[in-house]
Amino acid sequence: MRYFIKINSIFFILIAYISITYSATHPMDGLSAKEIVQTVKFLNDQKIANKNTQYPYIGLLEMPKKTLKKWQYGDPIIRMAKVVMYKDNQTFEVKINLTNLTIISENLMTNVEPSVMAGEWHIARNLTLQSAEFINALKKRNITELKNIYCSPNPAGYFKKQNYDNKRIFKVPCYEKSHSKNHLYGRPIEGLFSIVDIEAKKVIDIVDTGVVKTPDAVFDYESGINNRPAL
Repeated sequence: MRYFIKINSIFFILIAYISITYSATHPMDGLSAKEIVQTVKFLNDQKIANKNTQYPYIGLLEMPKKTLKKWQYGDPIIRMAKVVMYKDNQTFEVKINLTNLTIISENLMTNVEPSVMAGEWHIARNLTLQSAEFINALKKRNITELKNIYCSPNPAGYFKKQNYDNKRIFKVPCYEKSHSKNHLYGRPIEGLFSIVDIEAKKVIDIVDTGVVKTPDAVFDYESGINNRPAL
């Protein structure tokens, strides 16, 4: 075990060193960790972003194909970044020249929502499991141990009749995992999910269409666990 820990430590130190010392040798090389940090710092320095800004995407802004075809090893490499920012409940797309630290373009993306971010995922999950109405719905299904519940928030999509306006809405279905070691989705809690307004940090609806028994089978990814013949 000591050797394993030591090898792991060396591995992660090496990875960290490589990411710090890495420099692009081709225009299509992805952004390094250092360049991503540089991008965020530049946006903050320019007052385009702030400490509360979230970044669903920071990646390489590729040069035009015509320019790329003419590029040869030894030619200068202009490093550019494309950033999707979420600030003050609005989505922005910013393109940056990292070589000379200038803004190429900055656009407010109206009527656009960015992808789900990790922090939002956890907020939607926790709000659902704290909802008294949701907990009561679980009790109707003879589920009382919240530690055995796994919730997986998703974007809710567009439903005009629900009149969610321009809210950032998550649909949160959940799964019962008391008999699972490695497959969290084997026992869906059918007919029950929450609707969360992630900006307001509030459960705005619990949809319960009636009790459906969860499957009895164990769906773990283990050889022979289901005791069925091979296909």
